Amino acid sequence: MSKKISVINICNQHFKTLNIRDMVSFFGLPMVLVIIALMLDIRLVKETLSLLVSFGSIFTALLLSLLVLIFDQETKLDEKADLWNSNNLTIPLFKKRKELLGQLYSNISFSIICALILVIACLVLSQLLSYDSPSQLNIFMSKWLLNPLVVFLLTLTALNIFMILKRIHTLLTVKPEDGLISKRSSQVSNSKNDDDNEETLA
Repeated sequence: MSKKISVINICNQHFKTLNIRDMVSFFGLPMVLVIIALMLDIRLVKETLSLLVSFGSIFTALLLSLLVLIFDQETKLDEKADLWNSNNLTIPLFKKRKELLGQLYSNISFSIICALILVIACLVLSQLLSYDSPSQLNIFMSKWLLNPLVVFLLTLTALNIFMILKRIHTLLTVKPEDGLISKRSSQVSNSKNDDDNEETLA
């Protein structure tokens, strides 16, 4: 595969932002729903697939705009850090915020990939379901491949969006100045307090 269209690096960077517990949540729950759908023989119809195509398209555009927002937030953070450094001050939570911004790049990019694959899978599945007399191969691919894939990607994309929303909220609500106030009020304490403050940027 051409390096210009390879997304392996994006996926690897996304997986690095997740711990074992996150892996279980983000990939275990979709698999459980896939198994339940297969056991109950739940199959998506063309009308639902059409809605999912719209869902994937809308959130792809939304997530692309979020990448611009993340870039803007990183630029502002760097500018504020330069200002504080000129006054011989160290910006609180700077490393954690920079790390979180970098992780968000990977999380959003991975979610865009999932949304794009979801749209493509829905389009292919919708086409297979459009035949009046589908072949055995079409039935097999629809039931055992594309239908589970759509359920898996839909759940995974939804979970990723919740995570991104939570992290965006943290970036926009937790200000570096809050860390400075906390740091000044706890100068007599040990360094563990600073670590606790930074853990809020999860």
